[in-house]
Amino acid sequence: MDGHPDTFFAKIAHELLEERNNKLSAAGWHSYRTMLLRKLPQLLGKFSAQFPAMAPSTLESVHIHSYTRKLIAYSTAEHLRATAYLLLPDRLAPNPMAILALHGHGDGHKEVVGISHEGAEQPAEAGDSRYFAHKLAMMGHIVIAPEMLGFGTRRWKERAFAGEERYSCYSLATQLLLCGKTLAGLRVFEARRAIDLLPELTGGQARRIGCVGFSGGGMIAALVSALDKRICKTVISGYTNTFQGSIMSVRHCLDNYIPGILKLAEMPDIIGLIAPRPLFVEAGANDPLFPVKHVRQAYSRLTEIYRHYHAERQLALDIFPGKHEFSGRRSLAWLVAD
Repeated sequence: MDGHPDTFFAKIAHELLEERNNKLSAAGWHSYRTMLLRKLPQLLGKFSAQFPAMAPSTLESVHIHSYTRKLIAYSTAEHLRATAYLLLPDRLAPNPMAILALHGHGDGHKEVVGISHEGAEQPAEAGDSRYFAHKLAMMGHIVIAPEMLGFGTRRWKERAFAGEERYSCYSLATQLLLCGKTLAGLRVFEARRAIDLLPELTGGQARRIGCVGFSGGGMIAALVSALDKRICKTVISGYTNTFQGSIMSVRHCLDNYIPGILKLAEMPDIIGLIAPRPLFVEAGANDPLFPVKHVRQAYSRLTEIYRHYHAERQLALDIFPGKHEFSGRRSLAWLVAD
């Protein structure tokens, strides 16, 4: 017995894993799933049950290539207003989707619509993989790309903590944790409010709702898709893994940590709540934050879950040459396919 804290914490995690496995074996997947769907929102934290009028307003509107890009402001909760880019194609695809596009850590939602760090418009042929909202609009699909709390124009106003120049996840997460809530939970809440807004903004032109998210946005894509059945297809990029293989082994942003989550489930069990709806997982073969070894472990578990529903064909994986980045080489076409 070496008495080292590494051993102590590994033992705690192992005991929780065994406890979860025993519960799953005793209850069966369907009962376990019911329990997860009931308790997961409690761990994320409850947010406003009384919704104010969203009162959307257009801050700017520009025509970009083959679509109109609008910057929309709207209320998500009392005293909380958000912005989103809405991309409206000039010509819709034959069976168009309305797609919730969730950015990762960085400059906010402008990254996914094709605006550079300096604010410059990117050309239509731009190869930067981050611009997945732009690419989906170019394919003829409606896209809403909300700016998640803590990024871009929605950073912590006072910048109370040093070192938070590009985003203020730490500041916001710590405030919420003291209130018994989580930043992940608030972001999921706001993502669902963006979906609520879609019919009003689009006139019901798209009957199918999809979701795509990268990295931190992949986490929110996983959670919102698990909890909101309006989403019919999901792409998770740069996130699918195990907790033990990723956020417990590599230093990550505080917004990834949900108190008590290991008592309930490992990451693939939570993502598996999306089943049997279609799910596409993509990952960089050399991603240092979400290692590919544990991507494969998670995907194996997801395959087991989808097998419960005889829905293995609704699950897909693409491990592409790259690091922690969005690819889209197969996932975007998969997402919009009929």
